[in-house]
Amino acid sequence: MALARGDSLRSARLLGAAERLRTDASTVMLGPEQVEYDRHLEQLRSTLDPSELEREWAAGRSMSMEEAIDFAAAI
Repeated sequence: MALARGDSLRSARLLGAAERLRTDASTVMLGPEQVEYDRHLEQLRSTLDPSELEREWAAGRSMSMEEAIDFAAAI
């Protein structure tokens, strides 16, 4: 939703948080989810400076589940 609204920084942070949550839960993406994820990530790479993407991604990865939920709900 953040990406659809044009908020690339927020989207990058949310994808970083989602990556951390998947890692913590030892889960993997299924085919359709992976396709959608790859499409969103490519959009972010085309709109953000690499340092911005890395900064926001790292910020998302550092969030707890509660912080990520609060951040996502604040849209």
